[in-house]
Amino acid sequence: MMPRSPDGERSRSSAARRCFRKGGCSLSWVYEARLYDSRSVANYVAMCVRDDQILRGCHQPLVQIYRTRKGNYGVRYTNELA
Repeated sequence: MMPRSPDGERSRSSAARRCFRKGGCSLSWVYEARLYDSRSVANYVAMCVRDDQILRGCHQPLVQIYRTRKGNYGVRYTNELA
């Protein structure tokens, strides 16, 4: 879940904010195949994905942890190289 800003809106990363300012371009998400029981394991996988994207040349990778209805956690990221 994304943290809320003081005005009540959920905060977005700088890449997502830039996208929404441009007129609402859609981000294509890539979802990791596995779901995890704990948020800490999903956080570790998200860090590895972020580091991998930085090594591939993405300047501001957008990686998120999401929670399913059943309570498991997953990782999603954008696959844009900037």
